[in-house]
Amino acid sequence: MPKPTADRYAGLLSKLPAKSAQVLEARLQSPNFTGTIPAGEAQEMANDLGVTMYQLMLILTQWAALFAVAPISNFFVGAVVQGETGKLYFGANMEFPGEALSFCTHAEQSSVVNAWVQGEQGVQALAVNAAPCGYCRQFLYELVRANQLTLIFNDANQQTQTVPITSVLPWPFGPHDLKVPAGLMSPQNHNLVLSTPTNGPGLMAALEAANMSYAPYTSSFAGAAVVMNDNTVIAAPLAENAAYNPSLSPLEGALSCMNLWGYSYSQIVEVALVEMAGTKVSQLDVTRAVLSSVSPVKLTYATAIAGSSAAR
Repeated sequence: MPKPTADRYAGLLSKLPAKSAQVLEARLQSPNFTGTIPAGEAQEMANDLGVTMYQLMLILTQWAALFAVAPISNFFVGAVVQGETGKLYFGANMEFPGEALSFCTHAEQSSVVNAWVQGEQGVQALAVNAAPCGYCRQFLYELVRANQLTLIFNDANQQTQTVPITSVLPWPFGPHDLKVPAGLMSPQNHNLVLSTPTNGPGLMAALEAANMSYAPYTSSFAGAAVVMNDNTVIAAPLAENAAYNPSLSPLEGALSCMNLWGYSYSQIVEVALVEMAGTKVSQLDVTRAVLSSVSPVKLTYATAIAGSSAAR
């Protein structure tokens, strides 16, 4: 699962005007690429192509799909979300060899988590190169301000659809049905501290992710981090869902971002998991299972407790 090389996206670039191709290639080739296109660059590309922002997002799903890791299905899905800041974020499906299909990360989930860990507090629109499945519609309905989310995709007749999520999820069930006032990506700070203090970069990043995790149904706050061989640390929080099954574990989120940022499994030197002690559910077993399918690195694990100033 190496970062897509120039020969893999050369054909796609050839379909773009020279200016847009140059901007996009420079972004993809950058060693600091994190699956993100700044708002200004995205608008310039849209203007250069003579398309709307939504049309540009749908075009870019072809590049996002190059990051897909699909050893089981060989079905490569790319997604692009527009954050509230106007930035665009890539997402791609990710499957784990030998593990249950329920561990797969869908492209829509991948793009949302990529935006979330990079500071977005909501998304305006999501484009995907295949119509979103029911599982993803349920996941997306958990988002803060989901009733304002626009989906962009081509239907079975290759007609572009630009529709509110509520139109493809009739009689929806979501957080408000379970009396949860917030939503996925809403700012969270659980004020957790490690049960045993440490300064290790992996555990500290996992703790930070646990503090922003969205777990209103179990309060089992958790975060995971992967440390790469160049000392880059990529962390992601737990994302729970009102329907439970579409919840995304923190390690799946972290590995998805790792892939989009251009790293491979072989570059992992540490994986850390932090979760709140004594909660209803634990991420430990699922984290070990996913990790064992992609890396020989042993898991670094720690629990956390509420800090003295945490809300009671």
